[in-house]
Amino acid sequence: MNWHDLTVFLALMRQGSLSGAARALGVEHATVARRIDRLERALALKLFDRLPRGWRPTAEADALLPEAEAMEEAAQALARRARGADAGGPVRISAPPVFQARILVPLLGGLLADHPDLSIRLDGLAARADLQSGEIDIALRVGAPEGQTIRARKLAEVAYRPYRAPDAVTEAVIRPESSGGEVFAWARNWAGNRAVALYSGDPPSMLAAAHQGLGIAVLPVFLGRPAGLVPVDDAVLLRPLYLALHEDKARSPRIRRVADALAERLRAIRTELV
Repeated sequence: MNWHDLTVFLALMRQGSLSGAARALGVEHATVARRIDRLERALALKLFDRLPRGWRPTAEADALLPEAEAMEEAAQALARRARGADAGGPVRISAPPVFQARILVPLLGGLLADHPDLSIRLDGLAARADLQSGEIDIALRVGAPEGQTIRARKLAEVAYRPYRAPDAVTEAVIRPESSGGEVFAWARNWAGNRAVALYSGDPPSMLAAAHQGLGIAVLPVFLGRPAGLVPVDDAVLLRPLYLALHEDKARSPRIRRVADALAERLRAIRTELV
């Protein structure tokens, strides 16, 4: 049995759909299906009923879930211990790519000047990095992090608004073709029956398209406002910004120094996020 197949099993059980598991893992739907097929062959069990509207866990899958979760926690604890709570090297920070480029990176000059003995490694992958695995020391999350062993502190609010170019007159919208999450649901509800001019889920591309007058895009204020776009109306979605780290990482003075310094700097610019 391949351990990586179990991680796919856990993602599918937690997300409830092939598309959700694929997004969580940063892989294609076909990869999720292939890994589950392989796990079922290895265990000689049927774990999911393939139904027209999705995959439904069987009783066997529900029975195996606690054991799989226990194996996951044991593997993650081993990985954290092997890496060491304070083994030196760069402090690894995960953040959404656009937030990292526009907000986080400009703050690092002052932080590193104040702490010249430290170094930082950034992980700006679109898929959320897993704090439980120990691969990331500090995570910046829009939305509350989950997990009993995760320590999180709310730093600010991040505002999202519908924007368009100052001279644009179109009522068409720019949005992802399909996506999950609160921001997409809010944007879709706000758009109502407006026509879709462009499908894109990439914020820089949505920003560029709105700037060209192609349509209205729901964007974080820290992206739309500096670009000279104008809000279409007074509608606004506020999402909490958290700094999170695993409780094992919180024991490291080196990681705590970076977390505290980063939290202080982000709180100082919180008005730029709304």
